[in-house]
Amino acid sequence: MQTDAAADRSFDAPLRLAAAGVGLGVLAGTLAEAAVALAIRLLARPDTATRFPLLLILALFSGVLLAAAITWALLGPIGSTYRRGALALVAAFATTVTMLICVPAERLFGRAGLVGVIGVSAAGVIVLSARVRRLRAGT
Repeated sequence: MQTDAAADRSFDAPLRLAAAGVGLGVLAGTLAEAAVALAIRLLARPDTATRFPLLLILALFSGVLLAAAITWALLGPIGSTYRRGALALVAAFATTVTMLICVPAERLFGRAGLVGVIGVSAAGVIVLSARVRRLRAGT
């Protein structure tokens, strides 16, 4: 017979894994989108109005797909295809919201703002990937 603490841990572990996996997926998607936005900013010449709109659209979709794919892959231990898919969709939609941080960061601080978004996202990815690794190992 399980004690209350053991039952709480067995219920709590998938929730922690889901939260960390979704967060990691969102930050990875935001990182990818900010990196593409920075690359476009570096490639665009100041004397032209070219802003590479097709590349920006592709970056949006690739960041969203990256967030969903990472979340799906990390939540393998959950087992339920429905729950994994729903959480992957949550990560994909949340990535479109967090991607909007790039706009004021670029407008207010220019390239440094995008580098800041990339740095914060990369730090979050590192922290959450270590957490997911621990949760998947069961410690």
